[in-house]
Amino acid sequence: MPIVLLKGFVLGFIFAVTMVPGTVWCVQVTRRFGLAGGLRAALGIILGQAVWIAAAVALMSVLWMLPLQDKLALVFRSLAGAVFLYMSYVHFRTRKADSLTCPVLPEGGKRLFRGTLAVSLGMPMRFFGYLAFCVAAGFNTHSPGLHMWLLIVASAVVGTAAWWLYMVGLATVFGNKVPERISLHSINKLNPLSGVILLLIFAMTLMPLAVRH
Repeated sequence: MPIVLLKGFVLGFIFAVTMVPGTVWCVQVTRRFGLAGGLRAALGIILGQAVWIAAAVALMSVLWMLPLQDKLALVFRSLAGAVFLYMSYVHFRTRKADSLTCPVLPEGGKRLFRGTLAVSLGMPMRFFGYLAFCVAAGFNTHSPGLHMWLLIVASAVVGTAAWWLYMVGLATVFGNKVPERISLHSINKLNPLSGVILLLIFAMTLMPLAVRH
């Protein structure tokens, strides 16, 4: 059980780190609306991710029960590797953020939570990303069932929440004290860092196939 919880936490945390636009948004909102605004935005992202995490793990739970699951390992890992490769490519190609000024919102900070949640739910690529992470983490080696499904989802949500709350906390304490160019320089390092991390996970995902053959 501890291994499952650790895998779920790392899954959620790493995936949150790779969501660089979300990080920029949390910092922008926190700088403008303070801690309360940052927490509303973070909660919107966390709940949106929780939905995609639950959907991905639920589908994986069904796939784990297929009688040909062992024979489908090649397909699962190849598809997961393709997802990681694509995500890495996107991160290396993404333009750097050039401002931490929060965009003008029609109703100020009143709709921060609902608006952020809607955007978070409107990104289905996260579903495929979480599926790929489930394959890479080898969750299929653990006994399937509702109990295991809930453990993975809960630990992954905790992992993703840890990142967003960490960023809101940093932005609250240092957001308006540190020069914007320094903050931007640090945030813009996340895209190439995420690209490298995803490439490493890509290699780890395909490694069992190479060992098997």
